[in-house]
Amino acid sequence: MKNWRILPTGLGIGFMLMILLLFLIAINFSNNLIFTLSFFLSAAFLLSVWFCVRNLSHIEVLNIRVKPVHCGEKLHYQISVKELAGSDHLYLQVMGGSQFYHLDAGEERIWQVDIETDRRGPYNARPLVISCIWPLGLFVVKRSIGSLPEVLVYPAAESILDIKEVQLGREAHSQSEAEELDGLREYQAGDNIKRIDWRAMARRQQLQVKHFDGADGDPSLWLEWQATQGMDYEQRIGCLCHWVLECQQSGREFGLRLPDIEIKPQRNGQHAQLCLSELAVMPEESRL
Repeated sequence: MKNWRILPTGLGIGFMLMILLLFLIAINFSNNLIFTLSFFLSAAFLLSVWFCVRNLSHIEVLNIRVKPVHCGEKLHYQISVKELAGSDHLYLQVMGGSQFYHLDAGEERIWQVDIETDRRGPYNARPLVISCIWPLGLFVVKRSIGSLPEVLVYPAAESILDIKEVQLGREAHSQSEAEELDGLREYQAGDNIKRIDWRAMARRQQLQVKHFDGADGDPSLWLEWQATQGMDYEQRIGCLCHWVLECQQSGREFGLRLPDIEIKPQRNGQHAQLCLSELAVMPEESRL
């Protein structure tokens, strides 16, 4: 029972005091009817605990999914649960929320838990707790049925300053000009869809684009920490975050230079996520 907690509610404490008072009155007046009433209420009191515990039993978590968000947005946990005992479960609450959930016998259902974010960086794993006060509201019973996974919260993007272009040679991927076909490569976000080799996709079930040995396209772009001088520390991080998202949306190849790390230019979704992750875990200003 280490994952369980059973606590009386305010109503439950009042109910216990009433039973005690009735019992003392019954002793004082030797009244069998009041004795019977106090024992009946005591039985109802204990049965409410049993029903509450039973209501939280035999519920299994199948998986939990969550996507990274930016600071200020809500974390949306998608929790897949299944009922195992063939009985209904009523008026369940998850993580102390105000919404009630019901789970029918043998049912598999998706519950959603939203958690506010007020800072960037990793949010540690935390116990996934369900609770119930059904049927009489005399007790609140809580049970841990798993844990919410750790998730990284990206910085809030702040559009403070236009991108200061620090270019690096001509290292961007080819996008428009072409000469001779040089082969095929995996499709990356921002590639010209006219260059997709549909025949190769039909054979390999994978998007590939034709690579030519012609012009190199636009030069690579460096997003640099030094380019945000004059702003507050967190504003500098938010500004760089905005630049990363802007480059990703436009399909521009870019690299990121931070005080202690340099990420070489690339142009794909994983590269943008890596840059956002590095910005998210930058130390607090007080620790520099």
